[in-house]
Amino acid sequence: MWLESTTTYPRIFDSDQCWVSKRPSSEDMIFDTLDLIASRKLAEKENRVDDYQEYCPAFRNGAIDPDIDPRTAIAQLYEPNKTHCVALIGYRLLDLLPDGSVKVPGALSTYVEPHDETNLQALLTPKFWVTDLHIGTFLKNLRVDPNLIAKFSRQL
Repeated sequence: MWLESTTTYPRIFDSDQCWVSKRPSSEDMIFDTLDLIASRKLAEKENRVDDYQEYCPAFRNGAIDPDIDPRTAIAQLYEPNKTHCVALIGYRLLDLLPDGSVKVPGALSTYVEPHDETNLQALLTPKFWVTDLHIGTFLKNLRVDPNLIAKFSRQL
């Protein structure tokens, strides 16, 4: 059923092929994330919040939880919490990951049509967190044969 409803099996691609220049180190990513969290706290204190520039939402149980300190996710990289994982999803490190710093690897282009490599967002997900990485967030981005959808629906 998988091959009848998709183009190929799931694959893993080498992430080093995605970087236009040198990939940032984990240390740089964590330092920049801590700086972003501190910048957001200062912006909130001064009542000058800009969600595009300084946004670092903490998620617990799959939803944003404004009561959680985002630094908890960084602490959980060292000591994961199996029952109360905290993750940072969809934040931007504008200095470290500027638009144009990554590209779609050629091997992936065989299976999907690449576009929109801007608005780069980071995920900081400790052990025990499940992340659904996806291509295209809106149904309008899907290019699927309607006959295939009907066939797949009948098999369910």
